[in-house]
Amino acid sequence: MFKASPKLMEKLEAESKSSSTLPPDQRACLDAARAGDAQRVRGLLAKGVPADVRRTLAIDGIVNCATDHEEYFEWIQREFQKDGGFIQGQPASLPEEASTDFERKFVAAGKEVYRSRWQKR
Repeated sequence: MFKASPKLMEKLEAESKSSSTLPPDQRACLDAARAGDAQRVRGLLAKGVPADVRRTLAIDGIVNCATDHEEYFEWIQREFQKDGGFIQGQPASLPEEASTDFERKFVAAGKEVYRSRWQKR
């Protein structure tokens, strides 16, 4: 079962009280967090990510994705494909010094790091 951190719940509750009418997406996120529905919270928080990335990137801009979480990687692939505003390319080959501490730990532990690269059309 999902349990939102006390800090997140405090923030959501404060936002709820500070405005008599929260936007529907924020209300839905608050309700899902209260109910312990992790999948719904993740879905609501991630809703529109490819569109936000597309809007932010310059034409031909590139976003590189890397994660050790296979399900999350598959979600990224599906969402960017569905968006239609990106062309998938070969993941970038980065030097060791460009790796994050988390990535180094995962690789050292023998975990696979899933990578993708998307270019704005």
